[in-house]
Formats: sequence, C-alpha cells, structure tokens
Amino acid sequence: MLYRNREHVELTAVEQAYLNAGSVNARRDPLSFAEWRSLFRNRTMWGMMLGFSGINYTAWLYLAWLPGYLQTAYNLDLKSTGLMAAIPFLFGAAGMLVNGYVTDWLVKGGMAPIKSRKICIIAGMFCEVYWQ
Repeated sequence: MLYRNREHVELTAVEQAYLNAGSVNARRDPLSFAEWRSLFRNRTMWGMMLGFSGINYTAWLYLAWLPGYLQTAYNLDLKSTGLMAAIPFLFGAAGMLVNGYVTDWLVKGGMAPIKSRKICIIAGMFCEVYWQ
C-alpha cells in the first residue's frame, strides 16, 4: 500500500475536489465517560471481550506454555518440541478452512450469516475443549 501526504504533493483544485468527494469528516469530540460506560451495557461487547480473552489465553497456551511442557514432561528436544507444538496450529488452520465452507453452505441454505458464524465458532470451541 502506498500513501502520500496531500500536503507534500501539488494537486490542482479539481484533483483536491475528487479526493475529497464522499469523504466524511473524521474529527469528533472525545468520548465521554458515559459513552464509554454504555459499551459495557452491550451484550455483544461482553461476548467480544470474553471471546478475545479466550483466544488470547489459548494463543499463550500454545505459543508459550506447550513447548516448555513438552520438553519437561516428555523429555523432547527442541526440534521435536517444535514439530509437536505445531500440531494445534495445523488443526486450527484446517478448522478455519472447513468452518468457512460450512458457514457459506449454511448461508446458502437460508440461515442468517451471523447465526451461521456463531454456530461454527461454538462448534470450534467445543472441539478445542474436547481435544485439550
């Protein structure tokens, strides 16, 4: 991606108008405390916070804890530990691909996109818990 600051490039009035057409003024006042607090009354926000907390914990588990555990518990060398620690990521990549196809299939079958995604995410979480 290439970006040039408009102030450093000479543009004609027509070019400036073309670039500004349809743009929205991005400046707004800072959010008040009440507006920030209103985020925490939203169920979707709580779901996102819990979901990302779980994702971050799982990523830490597989990236930082699992290799050390495999070395100490099973006396694996660094090379073997790396190969064993890659297995969850390989299954995760395969799961993402499969869930993409399943979500598309459910949407084509008439299900709402949000509901189809939630079903696939929940199924993935249950699979992860089952195989841990």
